[in-house]
Amino acid sequence: CWGHPFPYRSRRGYIPANRPSIVSTFYAAQAFLDAYERTGEERYMRTARSACDFILNDLERIERGRTFCFSYHAEGRLAIHNAHLLALQLLARVDRVSQKSEFRDIVKTGLQYTVEDQNPDGSWFYDGPDSPFRTQSFIDGFHTGFVLESLFDIARDTALDLSRPIEHGMEFYVKNLLRANGQPLRMVSKPWPVDLRDCAQAIVVLSKIPSRFAHESLLTRTLNWTISNMQSPRGYFYYARYRRWVTPVPYIRFQAWMLAALATATVSREIFHGTEHSQ
Repeated sequence: CWGHPFPYRSRRGYIPANRPSIVSTFYAAQAFLDAYERTGEERYMRTARSACDFILNDLERIERGRTFCFSYHAEGRLAIHNAHLLALQLLARVDRVSQKSEFRDIVKTGLQYTVEDQNPDGSWFYDGPDSPFRTQSFIDGFHTGFVLESLFDIARDTALDLSRPIEHGMEFYVKNLLRANGQPLRMVSKPWPVDLRDCAQAIVVLSKIPSRFAHESLLTRTLNWTISNMQSPRGYFYYARYRRWVTPVPYIRFQAWMLAALATATVSREIFHGTEHSQ
């Protein structure tokens, strides 16, 4: 397992440096799975598979009827939809890459926690229904994008039919968290500030998820808006933009996220136009 190498405080509490969490573990394990798929070296698969042991053995399962939510980290009961889905996404991908079905049942059961908590308008609160912060919860841009991307990737890796919650979620996302000019929103009906994470995740969602609500022209507008408004003349991307000023801080993890988004958009457009490309 892995944790952030720095302490972190949010409205959900304080997380000391290096405390293992789903989010850090998911992204590290994904890198090892990428390495395994490209090289075939078993040591990379063993490392990724061991991350599944952390999820299954060290994270508390917050039960709700016949379903459950994995806690955000190993020391507490914190039900967060996007983190829970990252855990399920890793289990699903390990199953696919290893060509086994070790985790299919647990993924299928855990999915119901988030699917059943989708709001009638297609949105999700950041906090699950069992979170002590549920009454203070919110609906925002990049976390909603996380949920949609995870559902899409899980459906791809498991062949489970998640088309209904994904399409309903995409309808809400496009109508409420993107402006007509392509500007991503931090929060519903709040155009400022715009966070680089909202921009990067919007590009990923519009690039990866086929939907009648998302189309190439919307992706183009979002790409153009982001490059015109969030990129410094020096090449890096700003952390945030307000109506009349920017926060010109080039955090490395947000730069990486933006580069991943641009790469995802490039590949999706080549596929859309039938252009062959190398991996």
